Amino acid sequence: MQKDLYNLKSELEATQEEYKQAIKELRLTQDILAEQLDKLQQQLLMERDERTERLDQSSQQLHQIVNKQQLQAKVIDTLAAISNEAPVSTLPDKPSQQLDLAHLPQQLDTIMEIMDHVQEIEQALAKLNS
Repeated sequence: MQKDLYNLKSELEATQEEYKQAIKELRLTQDILAEQLDKLQQQLLMERDERTERLDQSSQQLHQIVNKQQLQAKVIDTLAAISNEAPVSTLPDKPSQQLDLAHLPQQLDTIMEIMDHVQEIEQALAKLNS
């Protein structure tokens, strides 16, 4: 009977050692998995940051394109307004003809409007180039 108790005790101690070893292995595996998870999280964060940066760049490029298109539309509108509103020239074709002063105020207004648009265009171009 004592021999059986001794054998049971030996088996119990052996089983305890196996469990201790299994627990050590599980903890080691847990540490390895935790490291891998950290690496994956860092990789995902880096990829997210890269995508965000690319999205920001694309958005910036889109805004630049829209601004250029708006600027082009202003230039086209200005040129259309100039061509529709004012005569090309009020200077006489021949020196003997008199200068038509009736169109002069309209031309001055058109010139001032053109200068305003040119200034807007220059400012927009400066913004685009900066």
